[in-house]
Amino acid sequence: MSSDRAIVTGASAGIGLAAARRLADAGWAVTNVSRRRCPDERVESLACDMTDPTALEETCGTLARLVDDARHTVLIHNASLLQNDVAGEL
Repeated sequence: MSSDRAIVTGASAGIGLAAARRLADAGWAVTNVSRRRCPDERVESLACDMTDPTALEETCGTLARLVDDARHTVLIHNASLLQNDVAGEL
């Protein structure tokens, strides 16, 4: 078993980035899952377009291996997916 592992979706900016940084500060191994890389060098980034089933399947396989190797695991699901530009229509 390795260290504690945190998986944060959408950690490339905003609240997800802040959460990833706080976890890294506390000594957690942090993995970001998003379309863009996390700007914090301490955070491992897995690029994944959640609308691409093949990319999603590959990313889930990688995450399963990371989780199996961790002593404790936490998931912060911060990313969102809008199929339509609902916010733009408001």
